[in-house]
This record gives sequence, structure tokens and C-alpha cells, in this order.
Amino acid sequence: MPVRIGELNTKVTVVDGDLPLTPRQVEALVTLVVARIDQLQRAAAERSSDQSLRSSVIPSSGRGRP
Repeated sequence: MPVRIGELNTKVTVVDGDLPLTPRQVEALVTLVVARIDQLQRAAAERSSDQSLRSSVIPSSGRGRP
């Protein structure tokens, strides 16, 4: 279904110099990015462990041992 847009208005603000964020906002953003990177690294490590070939049913990390 085609959509026809008769008119489109856009407002753009250009900021020279520093980011328009407070130090607290920057810190919160950095914390979120670091947490996400850690999460992605853990997921990749789990995937790698799950996909590795083993000669035993007991994982080499020692999990599951009495």
C-alpha cells in the first residue's frame, strides 16, 4: 500500500564543542555500554563452550564434579 507524504518538516540542532550531556549522563551511558559489552562477552564464551568438542561428558571447567 503506497503512502503519500505531502509535507515533511525537520528540525536539526547542531552543537559545536562538547557533548550536550551532563557528566552524570555520560557516566550512566558508559556504565550501560560496559555492562552490555560484558554481557556480549559472557554470551560468546558460553556459546564457545557449548560448541566445543569434548572427549568426556563432564565439561573441562569442572562444573558438575562432586
